Amino acid sequence: MPTKRALSDHFVQPVMGPLEHKAMQVLWSAGELSVREVMQRLPGTLAYTTVMTTLARLFTKGILKRRALDRKFLYSPRITIEEWQREAARAATARFLATPYTPGELLVSCLLATVAQEGHTGSRSRTHKKRSAARRVSSAGSSRVRNTRSR
Repeated sequence: MPTKRALSDHFVQPVMGPLEHKAMQVLWSAGELSVREVMQRLPGTLAYTTVMTTLARLFTKGILKRRALDRKFLYSPRITIEEWQREAARAATARFLATPYTPGELLVSCLLATVAQEGHTGSRSRTHKKRSAARRVSSAGSSRVRNTRSR
């Protein structure tokens, strides 16, 4: 079985946490930086060791490359943001199609119907906000009905 480091030479693990994504945004825009330089460009106050661990994880995932200079590592993106987005979309699609007990054709059919029905723009938050607002209106109306019945 290959080690994680051997895998990272040929495989990109497309899952990133929020801090990893922020660090990648910094590196995609700046290029090669040290841990301290990334830390200084991230919003908020983060410990040096937190940023160091985050960059080390991104390196292990195959998203960053690093080189030693004096007594520090310099990190740079191994892939472009477009390559990462493509790989993340491919992985999400593979997970979606691997849904147990549901035929792939049915999943794709439902996905296409949902996209057509909602005019999907790639923004999950906009759809979520619309649904949340609809639920609030719906629940407000049903609470009025309950209040009038109790009188």
